[in-house]
Formats: sequence, C-alpha cells, structure tokens
Amino acid sequence: MKKVIFYALALMISGLSLQSCKTSDKDLQTNVQTEINKKTNQVTATVNAGVATLVGTVNSDAERFSVDSIARSVKNIKSVVNNTTVKKAAPVIKVDADGTIKSTIDTALAAGGFKNVLVEVKDGEVTLTGNAKRADIQKIMQIANEANVKKVNNKIDLK
Repeated sequence: MKKVIFYALALMISGLSLQSCKTSDKDLQTNVQTEINKKTNQVTATVNAGVATLVGTVNSDAERFSVDSIARSVKNIKSVVNNTTVKKAAPVIKVDADGTIKSTIDTALAAGGFKNVLVEVKDGEVTLTGNAKRADIQKIMQIANEANVKKVNNKIDLK
C-alpha cells in the first residue's frame, strides 16, 4: 500500500514538474513578437494554446511569408494563423512631361519678353514657331534647351 501511495505521489510530482517546464503562452507571445520585430514593427503576434496569430500590414507577399516563417520557427509554437495584409501599391500617376516642358518654356519665354514665339511639345521634342528678331534666336533656343528636352525644332520666322 505504501508503494502505491509512493508511486502515485512520485507521478504527481513529476507531472507538476513537467507542467512547470511548459512555456506559457505569454512567454511564447513575447518570443514570437521579439523575433518578428527584427523584421517589422507593423505586425502584432498573440499566442493562445501555442497557436500564434499574426495581425498587421506588410509591404509585400514576401514579407508576409517571412513573418509567418519567423513565427513558425519559434520553439513550442504549434501553428500560425497569418491574418496580415499586404499594402496596396500606390497608384502610378502619369506625369504629363510634355505639358510640364511646355509650361516651363512658355513661362521662361514670357519672362524674356518673347511673346510671339509659340511652343509645341510632343514626346519631349519641342517645336518653336512664330516670329522673333534674328538677335533673339540664340536666347530663345537656350531657353528651350534648358528645359531638358530631347530635341528643339526651330521653325521661327525671322524679322
């Protein structure tokens, strides 16, 4: 009888000691979060019954996969629920380069007093028309070229 009590007591003590060796969810959560924070601060990890749940926003699918792998690599994590989302890429805004070039040249020509010169821009190539004095052509061409254009076509009539 004493042997049975002794074995039962020994079994209970070993069970308690094994239970105390088990990592708590709180400790697992801290471990997972620490590892994920090495990659990004935009993801939060919670752990319940050894299951890590990830929430937050990442920049790419590769980063989403990476934080998932990081969480799975933490010792004693049973599984991972990855609820992270990938940021949508900002829409590409097409810049009207030709309009910008035209506006830049028009402004500079007006400031220089060259009101009879017209500017057309297509695919970065500038065509100047209208009329101007022969002495002003060099300055007008300089203004057009300073706008970083591909080519300047001079079709200005000389006075």
